[in-house]
Amino acid sequence: MKLYKKIRTLFVLSKSNKYFSSSKKYWQNRYLSNENSGFGSYGNLSIFKAKVVNDFITKKNIRTIIDFGCGDGNQLKLAKYDNYIGIDVSDKAIEICKKMYNGDNSKKFYTYNKYLEQNYQAELSLSLDVIFHLLENDIFSDYMYNLFSASTKYVIIYSSNYDKYIAKHVRCRKFTDWIDVNLKDEFKQIDFIKNIYPFNENDPKGTSMSDFFIYKRIY
Repeated sequence: MKLYKKIRTLFVLSKSNKYFSSSKKYWQNRYLSNENSGFGSYGNLSIFKAKVVNDFITKKNIRTIIDFGCGDGNQLKLAKYDNYIGIDVSDKAIEICKKMYNGDNSKKFYTYNKYLEQNYQAELSLSLDVIFHLLENDIFSDYMYNLFSASTKYVIIYSSNYDKYIAKHVRCRKFTDWIDVNLKDEFKQIDFIKNIYPFNENDPKGTSMSDFFIYKRIY
C-alpha cells in the first residue's frame, strides 16, 4: 500500500468540529507551556500499555517499531524495543525526546512533516492515545492512512472507539468504521484487549476510555 500523504478520504464520520480549530496547534502550545503528554502516559495506565505492547513484540519477535504520536517520551521509558522511530507533530516534543534519549542509537525521533519526506516503515506501527486527539476530519484521515502505510506487518491502536466530543481537544471516533471502509482488503483485526482500568469519572487520572485493537497486514 502506498503512502497517502496528500489524499483526503471521502468518508466523513460527523460534522467538522465547531469547538476547536487546530489539534496540531493545541499540542504544540501544550508542550511549549511545559505540560506533559497526559495521564495516559504516566502511572498505572502507562504500565498497562507497556505490558500489552511489550508482550506482543516478544510474542511476534518484532524488531522495528514506528510510533505515531510519541509525545514527551515518558511512555517510552517502559518500552522494550530494539529499533524505534518516534513521530510527533510538536517540534518541542521531539526536542524533549531527543534530549531524553541522547546517546541511545536504537531510538530516533522526527516531526510529522519530516516523516512525510522519508517514507519510514517498520514491522509494527503504533498509535497510543492519539486518535481521539485528531479533531479535523482530514487530519484524522491522513493520520490513519500513514499509520497503516508505515506498517509491514502489524498495527496496534490504543484508543476509544465511539463518536463523541469529550473536551475541546478530545473527539472520540469510531475509527473501526473508517478502517472497514478504507482498508478492509489490506488489514484485518486479529485481537482486541479490553482496558483493565476502564474509564471512571470519579478517577479520570487512573482510568481510560481506550482499549487495544490489533491489526495484521493481509498478504
